[in-house]
Amino acid sequence: CRMVLGIDHCNRNENEAAIEPLESADAVLRDPEHRLVRGELQTWLGWARLMTDDAAGAREAFELAYALCNGLGEPLATAFAVSKLALLEDFAERYEAGLELHLDAFAQFDAAGNAGGVGYALSRASFTAYCLGRYQAALDFAHAAFQGFREINHHWGLILVTARMGFAYLGLQRPDEAERWGLHSLSLAAGGNRIGQLHALGVVAGAMARRGDPEGWALLGAIVEDPDMPALFAIQMKTEQERLGTPPVGATEGVTPDLDEVARRLLLRPHPAPIMR
Repeated sequence: CRMVLGIDHCNRNENEAAIEPLESADAVLRDPEHRLVRGELQTWLGWARLMTDDAAGAREAFELAYALCNGLGEPLATAFAVSKLALLEDFAERYEAGLELHLDAFAQFDAAGNAGGVGYALSRASFTAYCLGRYQAALDFAHAAFQGFREINHHWGLILVTARMGFAYLGLQRPDEAERWGLHSLSLAAGGNRIGQLHALGVVAGAMARRGDPEGWALLGAIVEDPDMPALFAIQMKTEQERLGTPPVGATEGVTPDLDEVARRLLLRPHPAPIMR
């Protein structure tokens, strides 16, 4: 029950609240017969820690999850553990190693017939390919993940992958298409998913900046600094800042955008639906 409570908090993006019940559940799962369940628990505990910027704690949990699950004859549990290890490589900006692990996880999820896992692995591969500057690959991964998430109506997955589609289009110097996907992601996140909202807003901000709108630089800076933005997801915003280069003089000086108000304003503005290409 404690484990399920922790997972429920993770699914609500209440990651700090997830840690205590998951840790207390782990304390009673130390016997060998609980190895598989404990391994699965550690993937959730590592995720909660990573989303609260505890990279060292996340690494401890993810490595333990892999050690517990690998070799048990439960390929799906191993695939989830590999997928989480890939996130650690991304967090450390070792993107080549991260992409290799994402694609390894994809192959394992695909073999196990787990559509959600396939979507996550490809969506995360899109994130990593963008950070590597491989924008067409990032777009291809995001397209495939989007199709899979849409088929199973995976809401959180759709929020993230539509934003990642937008980042790929930014890299390809197609800001109008990027903005359409960012706004679509923002609309999916409306109604309480603030992490998703910030993630989507980063795409729109990047598109604005690439068209020369100084508000785009100010928004990106505010998103990176927002206390609700996990450091893992902020990597993509910081990478976009670096690739945009120096902002126009005075573009960010003394500017502190109200991100929630900006999101509301954007959602009220008519915008065309994104087009699959």
